[in-house]
Amino acid sequence: MITRTGENKRLMTNAGGGVEIGIGPILGNDLTVAYNGDLSGAGELWVRTGYGQGQTWQNVYDVPMVRTEEGWETIFRRTTGEQLNFCFHDNTGNWDNNEGQNWRFTIEEPHL
Repeated sequence: MITRTGENKRLMTNAGGGVEIGIGPILGNDLTVAYNGDLSGAGELWVRTGYGQGQTWQNVYDVPMVRTEEGWETIFRRTTGEQLNFCFHDNTGNWDNNEGQNWRFTIEEPHL
């Protein structure tokens, strides 16, 4: 795990394939996705997100990413507490879907 410092301090978990995901700092409502994979050299990059189990995605959105010194990053608000599924695509139609598996992240509600 990597802890980012600065204004948006988040605990980042390595998800493999040049992808990190993190929750925080406000009760897990904001998600950060960082990407430094096969499409890192693209002119523009989006993360396609959806929620649900298996290959059935609901609430599907393309979220634009911002180039950083370390690759690409975006922060977005989750829309449900279900499993987050995601993959990446660039502005020329190339996709990185983790060799057909996509990335999955289970969001656990905080226990108060």
